[in-house]
Amino acid sequence: MSRDPGSLSRSMYFLGKFLRDPKRVASIVPSSRWLGEAMTKDLGLQTGDVVLEYGPGTGSMTEVLARRIPEGAIYLGIERDPGFYEVLQHRFPHLRFHRGSVENVSQILRITGTARPKAVISGLPFVSMRPALMRSIIEATRDVLRRDGIFRTFTYLNAYPMPGARRLRELMTACFREFELSRPVLRNVPPAIVLTGRS
Repeated sequence: MSRDPGSLSRSMYFLGKFLRDPKRVASIVPSSRWLGEAMTKDLGLQTGDVVLEYGPGTGSMTEVLARRIPEGAIYLGIERDPGFYEVLQHRFPHLRFHRGSVENVSQILRITGTARPKAVISGLPFVSMRPALMRSIIEATRDVLRRDGIFRTFTYLNAYPMPGARRLRELMTACFREFELSRPVLRNVPPAIVLTGRS
């Protein structure tokens, strides 16, 4: 994509990516602002804190994060898809993005000169990932977080009983000092549940 599209165009681009690769883009539409609010509340960010976003996509959650990040906090979005990456740079010129894979988060932090994050917010489709890849990303995230850090992701309500969703919950329980689930976010399409791990 050569420029920042409007909201409808972004949604159509998102849908196209889903149809071409549903394992990497797990929904036909971007996350709603209600899910964005649930994902970004009570992060406790302060000036100087770092927040990472995994897989910002077209920026629906990024938009909420940008409003909630306090002045002086540091944002870094890690996006693998080149089209999404270009959209993000046009939509949020005041934020920083890195094109790469979150499996390499430790290396990305070194390359970009970014400190250990206080919070990591993920929009990645963990439920459809290979178990080894899911484990690699969760463990890498645990290892880069600060001692008081928060990792937050979500699964769709209809996928909650699936093996991938169970595996994600078990892995987060094993990797983090505390693990909790939110109430369903019913105003998202499809409804979602937020998962939070605290280091």
